[in-house]
Amino acid sequence: MTLGGAQRVLTRFPGLVTIDDVSADGRVLLTTAQWYRGLMVVGPGDAKERDLAWFENAHLGALSHDGQTLLFGDRGRGTGPPAPVQTYLRRTDGSPAVHLGEGLPVALSPDGRWVLSAPNHPSLRCQLLPTGPGEPRPLPLGGSEWGVAAWLPDGRRVVVNGHEKGHPPRIFIEEMDGNARRAVTPGGFLLYLGSEVSPDGKLFLAIDAQRKVTAFPVDGGEPRPVPVVRPQEAWAGWGADSQSLYVYARESDLPVKIDRIDLRTGPRELFKAITPPDPAAFGGVYNIRVAPDGKTYAYDFGRYLCILYVIEGLR
Repeated sequence: MTLGGAQRVLTRFPGLVTIDDVSADGRVLLTTAQWYRGLMVVGPGDAKERDLAWFENAHLGALSHDGQTLLFGDRGRGTGPPAPVQTYLRRTDGSPAVHLGEGLPVALSPDGRWVLSAPNHPSLRCQLLPTGPGEPRPLPLGGSEWGVAAWLPDGRRVVVNGHEKGHPPRIFIEEMDGNARRAVTPGGFLLYLGSEVSPDGKLFLAIDAQRKVTAFPVDGGEPRPVPVVRPQEAWAGWGADSQSLYVYARESDLPVKIDRIDLRTGPRELFKAITPPDPAAFGGVYNIRVAPDGKTYAYDFGRYLCILYVIEGLR
C-alpha cells in the first residue's frame, strides 16, 4: 500500500501467513503456520495411545464408562466452508467415525442412544441427536444453559446450569421431557466443567466464584466441600467407587499429570503423566477423560507447527 492509499498484491500463499519483518533491501521474513488439534486415546486392551481425530480440529466431549465409545466434535477442510463444528461418535477400537449432526458435543446418555449437542450459534436451540435411527429432537430449555450438562444414570434427567430472572446462576435437575425442574444448589454455583454424575448416581461436582469445588447430593442433603481439588485443576473422571476423582491442571507444562484423589481421606496419587506427540510443537492439552476403571482414557491436544521463510525479489 502506498501512502496515497493505492494497493496491489505482491504474492499469495496457501494457508495462514504472518509477516514478521521487512528489511531495507526488500527481503521479507514471514511465518506460515499449521494448527492441528488431535484426539489421543487408549482403549480397552490397547498398549499405547493412538490419534482418533477425524479431521483437523477435534474437541473431546465424553468417554463412555466402558471405555469403548468416544463423543467428540471436529471440523476441517473435509467438513466444508465455513466449517462449523460437527458432532461425531467413534469406537475406541478405531472404527470409522459416525456423523451425528452439527453442533458441539456435550454429553452421551448412559445407554449410548442419545447425544446432547450445543449449537454453534447461540440463537439456535440445543438438541438431542440419536446415535442410531431417529430424528434430532429439540430440547425444552426451561431457562437453562445446556452447554454444560451431566446425565443421571436413569437417562431421563440431566443436571444443568440454569438462570432465573433476578437470581444468580445455580444448578438444576431437569426431566428430559421438560415436565419437571428443580434447583439442587443455592445461587452462585455452576457445574464443574466437563463433570459427570458419579457412577452410583448420588453426587455431582460444582464450583463457586472462587473456583472452590463442592460435592452436592443428587437427591438432596448436606453438600460436602472438596478442598483437595485445587482451583486451577479440571475434572477428568470419577473412580468406579464414586468416592475418588481424576483431576489435572488445565495449564501445565509437559508432561501433564493426572492425579487420583480420594474424597474420603484426601490424599492424592499420580495416576498417569501424558505427553502428546511432537512435544516441540506443543499447543496445550485441553480436555482429559478417564473411564471409572482407570484402564481407558482420552485427551485432545493442540499442535502448532511454524515454518520460517525469507523471501527475496518481491517488487
